[in-house]
Amino acid sequence: MTKIESDISDLILPRAKILSNNNNSIWESVIDIEEKIATKKTPKDIVEIARKAFATGRTKSLKFREAQLKGFLRFLEECREDIEKALYKDLRKHRQEWNLKKWAKPEKPEKRFVNLLDGMYVYKDPYGVVLIIGAWNYPIAVTLGPLVGGKCPVYLDESVDMEKSARRIVWGKFLNAGQTCVAPDYLLCTKNVQAKFLQEAKKVITEFFGSDPRTSPDMCKIVTQRHFKRLVKLIKPENVVLGGKFNSSERIISPTILINVSPEDPVMKEEIFGPILPIVNIKSVEDAVQFINSRAKPLALYIFTKNKTVKNFVLNNTSSGGVSINETVVHLTIENLPFGGVGDSGMGAYHNKESFDTFTHRRSVFVKDFSTLTEMTVSLRYPPYSDMKTSILNFILKKRKGISLGFLKNVFIFSLGIGFTYVFQCVWNILDDDE
Repeated sequence: MTKIESDISDLILPRAKILSNNNNSIWESVIDIEEKIATKKTPKDIVEIARKAFATGRTKSLKFREAQLKGFLRFLEECREDIEKALYKDLRKHRQEWNLKKWAKPEKPEKRFVNLLDGMYVYKDPYGVVLIIGAWNYPIAVTLGPLVGGKCPVYLDESVDMEKSARRIVWGKFLNAGQTCVAPDYLLCTKNVQAKFLQEAKKVITEFFGSDPRTSPDMCKIVTQRHFKRLVKLIKPENVVLGGKFNSSERIISPTILINVSPEDPVMKEEIFGPILPIVNIKSVEDAVQFINSRAKPLALYIFTKNKTVKNFVLNNTSSGGVSINETVVHLTIENLPFGGVGDSGMGAYHNKESFDTFTHRRSVFVKDFSTLTEMTVSLRYPPYSDMKTSILNFILKKRKGISLGFLKNVFIFSLGIGFTYVFQCVWNILDDDE
């Protein structure tokens, strides 16, 4: 890792190194995970140091924040191999597996008639010290972009390309051994669709993980022995149609699909967070929607159908953090789509500007000057009161559509055109008279 050559006071984030560029010294902020940060400190100490850093005001400037982000990106690049090795050693996780200035600029909301002479702004203030609890399943991603989970349903109907659908569902479910917040948690389909899905799913699982997934280098471990035991208890032998095998010493569970599952079974009572996919049979899309709505709002909902009417019905009659149609998990990786939950599955969102907004307080700022015209307006609110003052105030305060001054540009151009035309006509008339 890059050696830290100099530090800035006793702040928790700002560390710096001096780079030489044509004999000029350039200060570049980086994230320091060594030296003082690595020494043992109590949570209280860490919070105090972080608050001390924020109180200096040095971390609020856009220049500093941009430098921190660039420094962190450089840290990820420099330590990429070490991070990948650590993840594989711990979980057998395979390696495959900003316009800041614009976002931070104060907004100018539309004005009502009564506020035409006033200044109105929305400033973007950072919250300051915020606790982020990183999770073990994706330690880099969820520490940099915090999120929460839930039981994410998949609806599958007979209109789809079953081979492609099975491939996408199997991949999304068993990625990281199912230890993904947006992994498909259970599948809703009819008995006929179930039979077709199982036929394709068996082929895909063998293709992905071999004849015995317990020995596959692409099958991740379950994070702890406690979670391993919890997952094994969710597997009822009488419900297993595919998989169901495990290796206790390695904490490996082969991709498992369960059928004849009841909504009251233990596997449907909690987020699975493991390589187990229960199938719940329904008779229609209406049944599927009713089943989804009878439970807590999920972080993700997956709809597999070619039928536009079915797609719109599910979209318009359910609520979830996000939706993918004919795909799983991938929406989480798209930076231009906000990602977050709703209700029990989480609050707020992140990705791109959404990440900035999540850690930003929108502070209202109102500015009034001391001009004579302004004072005449505000004097109407002062005692002694009268019917005339009340009538004028009611007129001024009457809610009207927001007034935007953007039209003035068009008015100016239009007026300029009229003026040019008038001048041209006058010159033409003068020349005509001379002839």
